[in-house]
Amino acid sequence: MTVLIIDDEPGLRQTVSMILGQEGYEVHAASDGEEGLARAIELEPDMILCDVRMPRLPGLEFVERYRERGGAALVVVMTAYGSTELAIEAMKKGAYDYLPKPFSADQLVL
Repeated sequence: MTVLIIDDEPGLRQTVSMILGQEGYEVHAASDGEEGLARAIELEPDMILCDVRMPRLPGLEFVERYRERGGAALVVVMTAYGSTELAIEAMKKGAYDYLPKPFSADQLVL
């Protein structure tokens, strides 16, 4: 399974990449929504983990634009600033699930 991580925090990208890599996933990363959108179209990953608050292209806008371009990966949005309303909005735009930060390695792998 191929996973694309889109987050502007280098430490989070590195940690998540390491955890998923140890579980056998092929992992790619992008540092903002614009780069993430280009990588998602190019790679056609099975799953995308995308932060909500990022420079250049925020996460919810990323989800919307990715879906408009026919992207079919499962998209899980991540945020430390979550609310029920945000989770609902993300799913309306095409996200599959919502993961509040901080999260554990167990939550990530499930």
